[in-house]
Amino acid sequence: GRHDEAVPLLRMTLDAREREGTKSSEWITAANNLAGTLSQAGELDEAAEVFRTAIACSCRVLGKQHPLSLKAQSNLVVILHKLGKWTEAKQLQGELVPLLEQRFGSTAPSTRKAAEFLTLLEKESFGRKRKNAS
Repeated sequence: GRHDEAVPLLRMTLDAREREGTKSSEWITAANNLAGTLSQAGELDEAAEVFRTAIACSCRVLGKQHPLSLKAQSNLVVILHKLGKWTEAKQLQGELVPLLEQRFGSTAPSTRKAAEFLTLLEKESFGRKRKNAS
């Protein structure tokens, strides 16, 4: 992709939304888009920070179970996992699964996928603990 061109444009969009004075769903969407592009460009630390800001705003403005809040939290978990912040990723995913169950039901594809990823994170965590204990 052309992330080097997209990131400045997405920053401008986010700045324009910020100047409007309220952090609306449009601002949250712009923040999520910027964070996703930063992630694709390999800027994982910055992407994580933008996702954290978007999540905080989205939860406050739209609620924890809003699809934008849930998507940003899911994306942050993936980034934390890539950064090797497994404990934080597992904790956040553990919070996400019940929210998805409440919002979409336990049999929804997004809920099942999130629960499977939580199981993977738990297995990885257990494997790291066993390896470190040896």
